[in-house]
Amino acid sequence: MVDQTTFRVMEEIVEEVHGNLNETAKRSHEEAVEFYDKLGAPFGNIRLIGGRNPEIMESSSEDLATWNGDNLNSAYGIDASVTQERKFTNGLKVAISNAKAGVVGDGIHSFTDKSHIVAVIYDKYDNTSLTSKTVKNQDDIIAELNVLTEEDPRESKRMVQNIARTKSEGEHLKRLIQSSISSVVFLDGPIYPPLILDEVVRRDFIGEEDAWNDVLGNILSTYVESITTAMDSNWPIIGVVKTMDSRSLIKDLELKLQELYSDGDFPTTPPWEKDIHFLTDLLYSENIGTYTYTSWFEEKKRFSNSTNKDGSHYVKPLKNCPEVKYSLESYNRAFFFVRIPSTDTVARVEVPSGFVQDSKSQEFVQKRALAEIAKMGDTAEPILQADKNAKIGRKNQKKLFSKLYGKLSEPRDYNSDYRGPEYTGENN
Repeated sequence: MVDQTTFRVMEEIVEEVHGNLNETAKRSHEEAVEFYDKLGAPFGNIRLIGGRNPEIMESSSEDLATWNGDNLNSAYGIDASVTQERKFTNGLKVAISNAKAGVVGDGIHSFTDKSHIVAVIYDKYDNTSLTSKTVKNQDDIIAELNVLTEEDPRESKRMVQNIARTKSEGEHLKRLIQSSISSVVFLDGPIYPPLILDEVVRRDFIGEEDAWNDVLGNILSTYVESITTAMDSNWPIIGVVKTMDSRSLIKDLELKLQELYSDGDFPTTPPWEKDIHFLTDLLYSENIGTYTYTSWFEEKKRFSNSTNKDGSHYVKPLKNCPEVKYSLESYNRAFFFVRIPSTDTVARVEVPSGFVQDSKSQEFVQKRALAEIAKMGDTAEPILQADKNAKIGRKNQKKLFSKLYGKLSEPRDYNSDYRGPEYTGENN
């Protein structure tokens, strides 16, 4: 522990920095509001749903937590817990994921007893005779073994952990949606798995014929199939994204500003590096316990590393997905942002845009999502339940993989703490 003399010097340095800062949170908020207003412009690849004037709304925790304007008495959540990816000296990589549901209210609580387990193995040097198969298929537990081979996309070998988590989550989501539930379903994270979405879109864009048929395409198709089924019954799937590392909003704001102010009357470069910086200033509030949130937006096209013939990097991501049954636009991501006062963090709440095409549905989906978040002051309660049900703790992970150590060796660094998010990308 740092000694008191050293710590006091640290405090003096911070005080010195503080004394030379001209910025205030209120002024940063006012500047963010000026830029936010420009997001209603019709240029770019993100559009404001329902008009030209984006709003910032405020509600108290109590008002949101007790809201029941849709008379909904139940809600579901899906989450998957995944082990750390274990890498062995013979090139073997292993990750295991467990997906579970959470149920609140008068929903089908027996679904919380069901699990979908996925183990993913990449055997670089063909040290095993394993093949992909269903290990167990019972009413309460479905378990799969997925073996990645050289026939799979090259990038999949770097995504063992991600494949395990999203495959178990996607399959469990599909099972829940197809069980004819009558309520909203919350996901811990985005409605599409981001890294997998980006890789499938890239491969599809450059014309690889099996982009939607390989391991990555099949995972993404499972999510799209679940969304299609949800549209059949008109019960939305809602993703709550609590960690963001994207620049999609900032990049689109730059496009709009360049079109609006080519004469230089207004800055065309926003002063924020990432979306989270902009949103933190935008949704700032001096009122303790107040939720501040934005209007709905829709992502019409998604950024891709591949380039169109016209030089653009933006594509319609699900254009060739075989599971698209409704209009392609109805599968676009629609989203709003909310500041959660209890944690002083900003989350993105997203849903397929087909569920929020009129003002009534926009209000109901937004208020239902906010109500579930406000009840716990963190994220939707069904997600918290699902997370608790799915959790594979460090002790259990160690016990699981210890069975392999008699035959395999695992290289270890001194600093073995698992730090950083499980995946990064436009969802974060």
